[in-house]
Amino acid sequence: MITYPFFVNLYIDTVQNTKSFWVDTLIKEENIRKPLQEFITAQTLFSKTTFRTTVEYLSAIAKV
Repeated sequence: MITYPFFVNLYIDTVQNTKSFWVDTLIKEENIRKPLQEFITAQTLFSKTTFRTTVEYLSAIAKV
């Protein structure tokens, strides 16, 4: 079964993979590209964690 979080994660991955692709394509200097890729990875983790925490919080409130 495909759930709502699946689509949110798909959207986040799509946006972040596009950013990563553009960084790899346009920036050839490794010492500039690597920190940008790390930042994109951190953004991905932050976005997914924020979404998951929000869903858990709202689910807990709905049960009360």
